[in-house]
Amino acid sequence: MFFEFVLEKRSLLMGDDPPKALVEMASHLMFQKTSLWDLIEEFHPANSGRRGKDLRDAWFGRVKRYKAEYPELADELYRMQHRQLPEGWDKDIPVFPTDAKGMAGREASAKVINAIGKNVPWLIGGSADLT
Repeated sequence: MFFEFVLEKRSLLMGDDPPKALVEMASHLMFQKTSLWDLIEEFHPANSGRRGKDLRDAWFGRVKRYKAEYPELADELYRMQHRQLPEGWDKDIPVFPTDAKGMAGREASAKVINAIGKNVPWLIGGSADLT
């Protein structure tokens, strides 16, 4: 249908020659004898469930292929999406001995963040030096 055709051609619309893509889409409409009513029917809310299911099934098909090809990266992606930390994420966290001079909080924080970052590749963190 037209919706799938538009999805297929969307990269052309964002490319170097958008007018050519529009002409191609218009030609598709004319030669396929797609009427306005066909488009209304396709995009009508009553059909959104079918479209959503098709897109969801396609997405999970891609995820399944990705898991088969890249199992370790797929596991990381799953953990990121489900807010789960990997095993041993905290194994390198330093222990700071008591010191009369002390250590700045931001310095200690940076050491902890860097230690965790070795075991949690998707960790994003940091601190600002306010001096």
